[in-house]
Formats: sequence, C-alpha cells, structure tokens
Amino acid sequence: DAVGVELDVYDAVGQRLVRLVGETMAVGRHMIVWNGRDRHGNRVSSGVYYARLRVGRQTQTRSMLLLK
Repeated sequence: DAVGVELDVYDAVGQRLVRLVGETMAVGRHMIVWNGRDRHGNRVSSGVYYARLRVGRQTQTRSMLLLK
C-alpha cells in the first residue's frame, strides 16, 4: 500500500520554508532529516520551527528547536 505524504517546515510566523517530502510513499516507518536550510539552500537561524506532516487526510504539526 502507498499513501500521499507531505512534510513541510514552517517558521514562527507561518511561512513555509521548505518541503521535505511531497510524494506517494509506501506505508511504514520513514526517517527524514532536515539540514536547517530553506528551499533556496540558505541556512536558517536558531529558533523554533514547525514540522507539518500530512498523510492522506490526516495532519499533525510538531514544534522543533534548531540550535546552532
């Protein structure tokens, strides 16, 4: 089985910085690493960011703390 997956990183004001995943993936566990860069390859500053995961019709958002 496979399902549509989107994983985005947002800054504190709600701007999407980068889409890490935007594809159909096999059901199961996966690991994605964010390198602390935006979609243009620029390093972002230390602070709080939000990861939003959409799998099918379900959405979850989690906060992350990036420290340099």
